[in-house]
Amino acid sequence: MTLVLGVDAGGTSTRAAIADGEGRLLGRSVATAGNLDDGGPSGVAAAVMAATRSALEVTGIGADATFDAVFLGVAGVVSAADRRAVLDALPTAGVAPRERIRIDHDCRVALAGGLAGRPGIVVIAGTGSAAFGVDGGGARWRSGGWGALVGDEGSSYSIAVEALRAVVRAVDGRGPSTALQAAMLGALQVQDPDDLLHRLHLEGLGRAEVAALAPLVVLAAEQGDLVAAMVLDTAAEQLAQMVDAVQRNLRFDGPVEVASVGGLFAAGEPIASRFRKALERRSPSVCMVEPELDPVLGACLLALQSLGAADGALVSRLRSVRDSASPSGAAEA
Repeated sequence: MTLVLGVDAGGTSTRAAIADGEGRLLGRSVATAGNLDDGGPSGVAAAVMAATRSALEVTGIGADATFDAVFLGVAGVVSAADRRAVLDALPTAGVAPRERIRIDHDCRVALAGGLAGRPGIVVIAGTGSAAFGVDGGGARWRSGGWGALVGDEGSSYSIAVEALRAVVRAVDGRGPSTALQAAMLGALQVQDPDDLLHRLHLEGLGRAEVAALAPLVVLAAEQGDLVAAMVLDTAAEQLAQMVDAVQRNLRFDGPVEVASVGGLFAAGEPIASRFRKALERRSPSVCMVEPELDPVLGACLLALQSLGAADGALVSRLRSVRDSASPSGAAEA
């Protein structure tokens, strides 16, 4: 039986899915974060292998299975050197021979899943952020995805950081008062604002921990906090800028499909509606669409395409399982 493995490794979690050559999902799993910028090649390899082992356990195939094709979408992978580093870090007795393993950034699998292999653009807003597109001629362009230090605008991490900056400005008297102060300090278990420095810098917060504060900003905006609303407005505009940059640097015939994925968009209308309006102002020719497949299923699709399998029935089978934890006998660990 032909077996393929697809992996979506991001700043919050690493997801693996196993499918057969006909696109039938056999099992999938979730493991810890696999962002190259945070854990390095060894951290990515550990997360990928943990997710793969869990998915193999679910399928009952056996831990010594060898895949005919593997596609890894990894956050932070942006260069040939990055791809080589991740490939070199995978165990020598891994899941497939090196020549069967393809590695690219997580935007690639998000686009393949979001538009089921069609040309267009995907925008990712989770722990990090980026937009990525492929036109009808196969040309590619990425905007964003530069990491927390110099990029990730519009991401959950960026939103949380901007909210914390608004809090300290309010404490100083440099900015307006905001409900974010009580919300953020409470979430960080800080009684006195002066203890915030200790909590942030001495105890420390990981990138995923900071990003996890973003829902508090969404909630405050929904409850009418103007400062929180301004933070979300800025984030939506930054994401729209990325999509606009991708569109301008590629050649599309007619309306451009744009799929949005990531934990931030899962927050619903507070983000989605702002993003749609910002995108309409900048790029009126785009057409927002609901993602057709999860990014991890997009990785499976790319693995199958590397074997020459890419018919409509295959995509339909993958699409039929996108919202189910136990499709056609498959299960999730």
